[in-house]
Amino acid sequence: MVEDAARLRDGLGIMPAAALPVALLEPVAEPLEDLVSRYARTHIPFTAQQAAEHFSRLTPVGVGVLTPVLQRLQQQRRLSSGEFLPEVLRALGSAGVEWVDAQVLRTIRARSLAALREEIEPVSAQVYGVFLPSWQNVRSLSVRVAQTLPEASAYGAFMPSRRTATVMGERVAPLGPAALNPAVPNPLAEHGTEHTGQDSASSTEDLLTAIDQLAGVRVPASALETLILPARVPGYQPHMLDELMASGRVFFTGAGQLGGGSAQKSDGWIRLHLSESSSLTLGELTMGEDYPEQLLRAENPELWEALQAPGTLEHAIYEALAHGGLFVPALRERVAQLMSAAAPAGQVVTFPDAAEISAALWRLVWAGAVTNDSFAPVRAMLAGVRSAHPTPAAPARLSRVGRRGAGRIAAARASMGNGLAGGYGAATGRGLRSLRGGFHGAAPAVAPQDSGRFSRVDTLLQEPVEATVTALARADLLLDRYGVLTRGCLQVEDSAGGFSQLYRIYSAAEDRALVRRGYFIEGLGAAQFAAPATVDLLRSTADSLSVPASPQGFGATQGFGASAYTPQRTDTERVYGTFTVTLLAATDPANPYGAALSWSAIPSFAHEGEGTVKHRPARKAGACVVLVDGAPVLYVERGAKTLLAFTTDPVLLEAAAPALARLVSAGGAEKISVEKVNDVELLGTHTVSTSTLGASGGEVVEHPVEALRAALQAQGFYATVRGLSLRRSI
Repeated sequence: MVEDAARLRDGLGIMPAAALPVALLEPVAEPLEDLVSRYARTHIPFTAQQAAEHFSRLTPVGVGVLTPVLQRLQQQRRLSSGEFLPEVLRALGSAGVEWVDAQVLRTIRARSLAALREEIEPVSAQVYGVFLPSWQNVRSLSVRVAQTLPEASAYGAFMPSRRTATVMGERVAPLGPAALNPAVPNPLAEHGTEHTGQDSASSTEDLLTAIDQLAGVRVPASALETLILPARVPGYQPHMLDELMASGRVFFTGAGQLGGGSAQKSDGWIRLHLSESSSLTLGELTMGEDYPEQLLRAENPELWEALQAPGTLEHAIYEALAHGGLFVPALRERVAQLMSAAAPAGQVVTFPDAAEISAALWRLVWAGAVTNDSFAPVRAMLAGVRSAHPTPAAPARLSRVGRRGAGRIAAARASMGNGLAGGYGAATGRGLRSLRGGFHGAAPAVAPQDSGRFSRVDTLLQEPVEATVTALARADLLLDRYGVLTRGCLQVEDSAGGFSQLYRIYSAAEDRALVRRGYFIEGLGAAQFAAPATVDLLRSTADSLSVPASPQGFGATQGFGASAYTPQRTDTERVYGTFTVTLLAATDPANPYGAALSWSAIPSFAHEGEGTVKHRPARKAGACVVLVDGAPVLYVERGAKTLLAFTTDPVLLEAAAPALARLVSAGGAEKISVEKVNDVELLGTHTVSTSTLGASGGEVVEHPVEALRAALQAQGFYATVRGLSLRRSI
């Protein structure tokens, strides 16, 4: 400690030996601070009392002398204070604030995070297939597959029996942010959530929660009220969405047409937005620039040019809506005035008729530039056209209450000055400039798809939000949507900056123990982020599966008719298991396949092996997927004439069949008529060759197509000329 002679002399009053060189005795500016800083760099978190005891070995030093020094070092950001050590590592009798060097703290954090990652055992992709729908509060069927034991008849013969799938009920796992421990902070900000009762009074809150989680996601308009919202909201009815839109709390934007129909008679892509967070969900589409300029320039440049050319019908409509929403009769009058004013002097103006105005108006709606204060025009437009999904809405289910977009933005703004640790406070700002509601009054008759009041989307937006605030709030929204965020999740998102920007945000949150990064799900890479409590929920999901998660029965191509599930025998039947069966639109964000997870291989039912099936699954509008215990078993093509089966296991095929029947009975489809499965005729005669019997030896086993056909017939499907059909009963 010879080099510290001057520091010991000036800081602690210890006189050095006289024989020391003069160079070592030069005065030091902050001698005591240097000594304390050096002590901190070589020790784990300590108290002021422990530091005083250390220096008291040389000369008596009191806590009152060191405390101001520690505080000055903290102001210089060389030290941090707080509670860092667990009780087992604290010295006996030590109490009070702990101090730690900044670099030491970073080292402790890095090593702690590394230890946590090593402790995590990843779950299978199948578990995530169960977790994600439950996280978004999607209702699933509990299906029991069993076979009664043979019974002797009066003549001594045995009555034949076969496996049957019985729906035991519907359930929703208690997952999602509302199920997290209230003591555990939100991944990016503190927030408060609470559960509500399952009564009609909470339906509006449940719907707002569902829209908050789905905000900005592109979904088919025809699927919104047939599969997506009814799967999340108890007692959902179309008027519930209309009321929220009329109040200005929710609005929709178009995201392109589907099919080749006219603009005002076709299906299309839409996005739902909470008005209080519209700057967040719409800002991603324009990357901070004025909406909808960049969006239209990228996706519909011809329409953008028409909007910039005075005298065009699109320009007149857009200008007519610049100062507020209008009903179609008033819109027609205003368009005529604008077109007359834009025409050269002396030129005869030909005014567009009602059909032309309607077509131009809906081109703007589908482009995302114009919206309506009701969803009724979209329903009317879908009626009578071949949409991706049928229009009736299914009855409802459980939901949860979550946070709102304004709180999310307020938390992100607060976190900018508090290291991502700020809490959600009351939202500030001007809020929505809504022009909806009011007295409709008498008006000339208009087409149903032209009812309601149309408004420009840019007039409904909040004040612009800083780019950093938007990025933080967006990261919070995505983590709330998917529970575990991976690179694949962004394949269905319009996220500016991509995964690299989110990676930086989550990494900063990880340093503060707000999120965890690790290898949570097999096969998805190590760049996975989740809240600490979410990791526990993911593990509990794996433990709650009725059948251990494994690839044994899913995608098996050996042994047609042989099941990987060993039945448990009771006094009256063999029970193969009780499965969680979930029906989802292929484009539903609760469906992880085709995004975070890849689709399973499709076996050939016509020949042994794979590679002969023409159709391939994808996240296409109009398609549905049936998950059994989190793994895809059936894929329903648009029109429900073709099925794709991901497994040859008859037990799993039978477990999935009730979901197709429930799709019809609940109103999600008026009729299903299945003709083919894996490019094989469903009503054809199919046999299993001896080479595919596997462990069954010479026993006659059932072809998977035969098993699926029998399972559908057991659910009420009836044979027609081409296949099996089921029509909704009136």
